This record gives sequence, structure tokens and C-alpha cells, in this order.
Amino acid sequence: MDERVRKIVSVDKKFWAKKAKSHLKYSHQDSRDPEWLRHEKHVIALTWSGRPIYTRYGDEQKLASYMGVVSAIISNYERMGDAIKSIVAGAHKFVFAVKGPIYLVAISRTPETVGQLRTQLDHVYLQILSILTGSINRHLREQPGTDVHAMMTGAENLLTDAISCADRSPSYVLEAVSSVRMSRSLRARVTSALRKGKAKGLIFSLILAQRHLVAIEKQKDRTLHASDLLLLINFVTNSQSLRTSESFTPICLPQLFETGFVHAYVCYLTTDVGLILISTSPQEFLSLRTAKENILEALNKRDCVEEVERALSLSPYHIDDLDLPEDLRHFWYKSETLAQYTAPTPGAPYNTKKSQKLLFRRYQQIHSRMQKEVTGKRNALYCEVDDTAAMVAMMRPGECVMYACFMPLVSKEVITATCQRIMRWAKREETHLFVV
Repeated sequence: MDERVRKIVSVDKKFWAKKAKSHLKYSHQDSRDPEWLRHEKHVIALTWSGRPIYTRYGDEQKLASYMGVVSAIISNYERMGDAIKSIVAGAHKFVFAVKGPIYLVAISRTPETVGQLRTQLDHVYLQILSILTGSINRHLREQPGTDVHAMMTGAENLLTDAISCADRSPSYVLEAVSSVRMSRSLRARVTSALRKGKAKGLIFSLILAQRHLVAIEKQKDRTLHASDLLLLINFVTNSQSLRTSESFTPICLPQLFETGFVHAYVCYLTTDVGLILISTSPQEFLSLRTAKENILEALNKRDCVEEVERALSLSPYHIDDLDLPEDLRHFWYKSETLAQYTAPTPGAPYNTKKSQKLLFRRYQQIHSRMQKEVTGKRNALYCEVDDTAAMVAMMRPGECVMYACFMPLVSKEVITATCQRIMRWAKREETHLFVV
């Protein structure tokens, strides 16, 4: 075991032990258990024959009869030529997503809207496809009794973590990835190093730092969709084996190729910084390893890895660094053209986990209202004010969208001027904030 791997294993050991324990914490529960009923949000997936695929809480086999009832409800509507989409009962929302022979259901008493819950179900479905490919739908139509849960064994944590991320990360609200803020010259050097890696079938080369994008190099005729990139990030960062050894593993990226696999060569250069090479060929492990060596040599010549780690330690930034009015508490900014976002570290009064969760819910609400209220290709400003905060959304279609939290007594003039300043700043700093 080389020194790099030894350091990664040493740092990650406690992390993965804690993660494994958290995934097993609720495995004893079933639908008759009061503890199971107390969870704020359930997500379950099943086949149209009623066989369990996944549950966020509890044991799939113990919930088999419950899922059979859910399947029967959905199937009855389909037989009547209708499609059940959602049910609202008091504080609970039941949201259904029918993906051919795969059914997904969210049961929630969170403030999230039906649309937001359905988006999360879409992400769970895509994560299932990332493991099994879209050919699983044809297989289930031909053999309805297939035990998909058995085919997913060991991958449940991917789905669980995707749902958890949707409860705290702007990525799943904005359909965008975050990038490490760094100097333009550093990102250019890292991108230049990626170009040194060449191999047959290589279509994407990228470097991640934790869950953030550092740089990407791609074939001219290829596009890596934001939803595929989110799947890839979740897949790589939630596998202990991928983080502690050189690996070559199949993954389906549905927006790129829904019915088959591409192949990911993954090598972590440090505990936080990983190199991923995506190839269309399953036979190219050795050539991708050579490409990795060439990339690593180019990175080391200019101390890029150490500088990326340094940039990561300084990212995200604090809102006080931007010289903006004190009325502004926090913001999210998304580049529509790049499908990437930036956000500062939350400060007072949002410096506890509970208050940050409340802020996140407020962002979800204003995002939902903005989508509902604003139509057409025009600039728009939408604002909601209560006694705790003024939540604002501003849109420039085709260019950018931002969401911001202000003090409750702020004037409309200050809101407009501040949002425009942030947009100008983000455009000016685009090469520092994003991978362009």
C-alpha cells in the first residue's frame, strides 16, 4: 500500500464506519412501527408487480406487503385510464412517479411542494438507472417477478444519500453543480493537465474536490448533463472502495446513454481530490491508468493538487468578503448557461444546523413560487416578506437566476440594487467561480 492510499484509508476509516452505522440505524423498522411513522419524509421504490426495490427507512422485505398495497393503488388508476400523481391529506403529501414498470412514492410532511418531491423522485429513479441502466424497464416488462432489490444490493446508500443531499444541497433544487472557487490561472493549469491524458474511448476527464467540480475536459461532440454529473458525483463520493484504490467501474449516465454503461476510472489523488476518466470502452483500464500517470505528472510539475486543496479550504467564501449591504444575509446564484451555482457560507443568524435547515426550506419555497408565478422569457423579480426575512428571486432567462435572503425591513430599491450587484460580480468573477 503506497503512502497516498495509506493516508486516505487512515482518514476515511472512521468516516465510513459512521456512515455504515447510520445506514443500518433504521433497518429494523416496518410500517407498523411507530418510529417508522414518525419520519418526516419517506421515499420508496417498487416494481409494478409490488416487489420492493428500495425504502429510505425500514427493511424492504418487512415492507413488502405495504408496497404491494401501493402497487395495487397505482395499478387501479392505470386500469381506469388515469394516472395518480399526488394526494394531500392534512400535513402529509403523497407524491407518485410512474416510470414504466418502476413506481416511486414520496410520503412527506415537510414544507416541500409536490413538484419538488417529484423532482427528488426523478433523481432517485435516475440513480437506480445509473446502476442497472434503462434496460431494466424492458427486463421488468418481460419478467415482472424479477427481484430488483437483490440486483441493487450494496447500492442502497447511493439512493439514501441522494435523498439526504436533496434536503440540504442547492444542487438538487437548482439542477446545477457547485465548483471550487479558485484563480483563473490555477483552473487553466489543471485543465491543461487533463489534456495530457489520452486513451481510446476517453470522452470525459474531470477532477473533483469533495463534491465540487474543479475542472473538466471533454470531447467536442460530447456534453455532460448536470443531472448525469450529479449522479456521477454521488456515485463516486459514496463508495469506500473507489476512494481507497484505483478502480474501473461501469456506470450508466442516462442523459448520455440510457440503455448502456460507460466506464469510470477513478483514482483519488488525496483524501479530498479525485480524478475521474470516463470511457466508452470496457477494455481500456491499462490505457486509462497510463493517461492518469500523464495527468498526475503534469499536475505535480506545477503543484496543482496542493493548490486545489488550498482553494478548497478557502471555499466557500463568506458573504462579508464581498462588500455588500448589511441587509443581505445570504444568496444562491446559478449560471443558467453553465448549470453551475455558487453560494457563500451562511452567517448569523443562520450559523446553526437548525437555522440553516430553515433557510434551505425558505429557499425551496421561493424557488417553487418563482417557478409558478413567473412565465415567459423576461427579466423578473419576485419577493416575499415576513417578520423574519425577505426572500427574493431574480431571473434573467437564459443567463442567470439568483435567490437571496435579506433582513425583513429592507426596501425594494436596496433589494434590486444588491441583486444586480451580485449578478455583475458573478459575471465578472465567472472564471474564478465556475468551470467555463
